[in-house]
Amino acid sequence: MKKIRFLKDIKYLLAETVSFQTDFRPDKNLHWRWIDMSVSGMLTIKAGYGWDGPSGPVIDRPSNMRASLCHDALYQMMRQGMLPHSGWAMADKEFAKLLEEDGAWPMTIWVDMRGLAMAGGSAAKPKNARKCYSAP
Repeated sequence: MKKIRFLKDIKYLLAETVSFQTDFRPDKNLHWRWIDMSVSGMLTIKAGYGWDGPSGPVIDRPSNMRASLCHDALYQMMRQGMLPHSGWAMADKEFAKLLEEDGAWPMTIWVDMRGLAMAGGSAAKPKNARKCYSAP
C-alpha cells in the first residue's frame, strides 16, 4: 500500500499568485515550491499556497489577511533555512506595514505587534516547522 503525506490546520489556499515588495535583500534569488524571493526583495507567493491566517486570538478580517499571508510565507522561508531566522523582526514589520495599508485600526496594529514581539520570532525557527503526517 502506498503512503501519502499531508499537513493539517491549513485554513486558506491562495487562489491567485500575489507579490509583495519587502525590505529583505537576499544574496541570491530564492525559490521554494510556492514561494519565490528576488534579490530586490520581491516576494511572490504562488496560487495554491496554504496558510492559517492570523495567529492566536486574532480574528481573521479582510484587513489582516494579506498581512498574515506575507508574514506566514516569510516565516516559512526562515523555517526552511532560505532566510536567516534573525530576520523575524523585519518580517513582523512587513506584517505591520500591510495591516496599515489595508486599513487596520492603529490599536489593532499595536496589539498585534506586541503579540509578535512577545513571541520573539519563535514560529520562524526551523524546529517549529509544521509536522507532516502520513497515511496509511
